[in-house]
Amino acid sequence: GLVFNAMAENPGLVGGEKNFDTQFIKALKGSGVTKVGGESVRGITIKTKNRGCIGLAIKILDGNFRVLPMATIKLLEHLELLDEVQIEALRTWRSHPYCEPD
Repeated sequence: GLVFNAMAENPGLVGGEKNFDTQFIKALKGSGVTKVGGESVRGITIKTKNRGCIGLAIKILDGNFRVLPMATIKLLEHLELLDEVQIEALRTWRSHPYCEPD
């Protein structure tokens, strides 16, 4: 819908250029969006070719954001929802804890 399309078309407005949400949306080029919320909750929607739209939510129990990008990518890889091009575009987020940019 409307919110998915708005986020996919304007990734820079979702979180800012150095933000995981923005980089994720850019890497998925219209096939997925994500947005972090309070207490380290993340919502994800992926449009797949043969499984329809898939919605996921992740919650880091201690509420810290540091591993949320890594957990997101690992979950999506495990579920085979990212292709090699998308994984490569998100490579810097796969193994480094997230820190808010200065």
